[in-house]
Amino acid sequence: MKIIKLVKKDLKLFRRDTKTLALTILAPILILFILGNIFGQTTSSKSITGLKLGICNLDEENKEIEIPLFKIEYLGKYCEAEAKELVLNGKLKASILIPNNFSRDIKEGYGSEITLYVDNSKTQTAIMASESIKALTQNINEKIGTEFIKNAWNKLNELNNKLKFVVTEASVAKDQTIILQAKIIELQTNLSKIDTKKIEEEIAIINQTVLSITNNTYNINSEINNETELLKDIYNSTCPGQIGPEKCLALNKTIDNLYLINDKLINNTQSINTKSINIKPINETKNAIINQLQELNSTFFNYTNNLIGIIDELNKTTQALDTYTSRDPKNIVRAVTLNEEKVFGEKTYFEFLSHGLILVLLLFTIILVSSSNIVYERKSGTLARTLLSPTSIPMFLFSKLIFFLMISIIELIVMLITIRLFGIAIPINKPILIILLISSANFIFIGLILGAISNSENTALLSSLVIALPMFFLSNLFFPFEIMPKFMKIIGSNLPLTLSIDSLDKIITYSTALDINSIIKLTIITIAIAILTYLAIKKKPISE
Repeated sequence: MKIIKLVKKDLKLFRRDTKTLALTILAPILILFILGNIFGQTTSSKSITGLKLGICNLDEENKEIEIPLFKIEYLGKYCEAEAKELVLNGKLKASILIPNNFSRDIKEGYGSEITLYVDNSKTQTAIMASESIKALTQNINEKIGTEFIKNAWNKLNELNNKLKFVVTEASVAKDQTIILQAKIIELQTNLSKIDTKKIEEEIAIINQTVLSITNNTYNINSEINNETELLKDIYNSTCPGQIGPEKCLALNKTIDNLYLINDKLINNTQSINTKSINIKPINETKNAIINQLQELNSTFFNYTNNLIGIIDELNKTTQALDTYTSRDPKNIVRAVTLNEEKVFGEKTYFEFLSHGLILVLLLFTIILVSSSNIVYERKSGTLARTLLSPTSIPMFLFSKLIFFLMISIIELIVMLITIRLFGIAIPINKPILIILLISSANFIFIGLILGAISNSENTALLSSLVIALPMFFLSNLFFPFEIMPKFMKIIGSNLPLTLSIDSLDKIITYSTALDINSIIKLTIITIAIAILTYLAIKKKPISE
């Protein structure tokens, strides 16, 4: 068949061009080898290591600092200006300045500030440095907060122990108060039981007797006074003279004795009067004592209730303190922890990039080779001679499609073997073969149309780069759509390379079914480019 002859002819020419053959095979191997070593670290978090970080530590304690991913370089003393200057000169990717009295200010509760100088001209390393130092600062804050809470916990524990002692003593006081209150109630009850009525009756009889004695005494006093006055008159009238001196002396002595007796009776009467019992003050005293006991009992009752309330509050306080101080300070300073679970396991960044890189390399290689091939045939007149023979343009394009599909298959096999050396195996199944086949056809026709409209290899090369580079940057492989403007996201998501990578990604990474919509779009784009290629060759089969 004519198509087979055309394919054989292209294969012979391609085999004779050893440089192109070698570059077609070696270029993907070299690029994959370089990218595999760059992104093939243990995990994606270790893809950047060995960043040079300068530390200007002016703190008196001068502790050693270790930060993952960084190669630490201490700048010595008096290095404030040097820390920034070294970053400005590009000798360091970042540097941090730890001020004077850093540790002391933190311990005394004043806080402090670490200054980070970062080379933001290199975005990836700048982000890595900034995030690492932020993590370091967060860890320092966490340690300080934890230490502060531990000290507070210790003081609260001491206070709690003292409160528990107070609760114990207050409970003893409460018990003693209750006992005393019971004794007061008992005394009050005993006082209330005293029967004063009978006492009042006895005292009334006594008082009546005393009154009778007093009245009789008053009568006796009156009689004695009368007799004394009578004897005094007798004495005055008879003594001296009428009776003898001895009798006068005896009479006078009798009068004196009567006066003495009368005085004694008066004194005794007054004494008896003062000794008369008045029950009213006794009752008043009794009632006063009972009232005072009631007031004292009420005071003790209120005191006991207040003491019980205080004990309950203190118990609640000690229980709350026990609860708080039993918690780990780290759980308070860092109440929420992040449990990061990587749904795809500890895969390297290169494992996620590999299938996309295969399509990117296939795009560049096939576009460059196919466009150069068409330009060569147009310039040499081979295309014109082929079309003058009984070969139609569709047959010619189909033969080129088969030839470059064979080149694509060889290149894909080489790239699959290369990434297998990095421990990455891409499954070969029907959906993946469909995607690779349609993607290769699409890339081939892009190269063919570029060759059809270019007059020289240089023009074809530049045109290929103009087409391939935007497709690469908008492929969502290295630069996600989320950071792009909306119109670029719309354009990029419908480009052939993006559709191919996205379809492979869904099958290999996310284990979903073949995206029919993407396949339909790729097929339509491929057919459209094939038609445009047909028209371009038909219009201008030779270069000027």
